[in-house]
Amino acid sequence: TNGLRRAVAEPQKEGVTLVEVFPNPTADELRVRFQAKTGDGVTIRLHSVSGNVVKTSIITANEGQNEHTLRLGTLPTGVYIVETLIQGQRVVHKVLKQ
Repeated sequence: TNGLRRAVAEPQKEGVTLVEVFPNPTADELRVRFQAKTGDGVTIRLHSVSGNVVKTSIITANEGQNEHTLRLGTLPTGVYIVETLIQGQRVVHKVLKQ
């Protein structure tokens, strides 16, 4: 395999409480929404199903709800993997680009 595994972030007292990726499927904009309690750095990577990184975003989280938009309009139709790394947690979602 390409080393990616599906993971779910469990609610915790500190750090990230939830990561949502929507809409799925999407034709262009894909939103990644998460809750954070600190201003830590967040890395969001979009992988092809073959494991290649096709987009990377590095952002600083604000306390509370955060949302980041990935633009997929120029990418070929297919299945992609969104990997969110924050505060030592790794959350992976599979998305369909139409």
